[in-house]
Amino acid sequence: MKGDINLLPEDIMSTTTYERPSSGSGALKWIIGLILVGVVVGASLVAPLLHIKMLEGELAQLEKEINSEKYTEVKKVNSDLDSINGVLGKKETVLNQIDSASYPINDIIVAISNAAPIGCKLTNLDFKNNKIKVTGVVEDNLVVAEFVSSVQRLSFLALDSEVNVEEGNIFNFTLLVGRKDGK
Repeated sequence: MKGDINLLPEDIMSTTTYERPSSGSGALKWIIGLILVGVVVGASLVAPLLHIKMLEGELAQLEKEINSEKYTEVKKVNSDLDSINGVLGKKETVLNQIDSASYPINDIIVAISNAAPIGCKLTNLDFKNNKIKVTGVVEDNLVVAEFVSSVQRLSFLALDSEVNVEEGNIFNFTLLVGRKDGK
């Protein structure tokens, strides 16, 4: 016994489903959608411009405050510090130039002593104003030539005067301390 459990009367059951009458609601939705899109696009374009204007206003206010009398002492101290830093920078440059031009005297003496060949005895090294006067005794004039050749191979010494050989094979010459050829 299969029966219909629908308790509605027959005349109601046979009616078709209710459909809303279609009016221009599709066009209305399109218009509302376009208006909303326009509002969103407009807001996204205007919001950054407003933010920039607000930041420019804050910047102008900060610049006005910085230029006020309240910060004149700070400006004076900053200018004093800049002038002191300039003087210190010049002094640092001079010290660096002196350091780059100077050579440790101990290294110079060791280099000259090591350049002396057998048969050459150094008797005096006189160092003044980046010049060294070398005096010594040799067995033969060829030993002096060998010694001068060895000294000239050193990168920080250059011959500054002629080599003088006196009686008794005593020689002397002057060396310039520093890089060769003004380097």
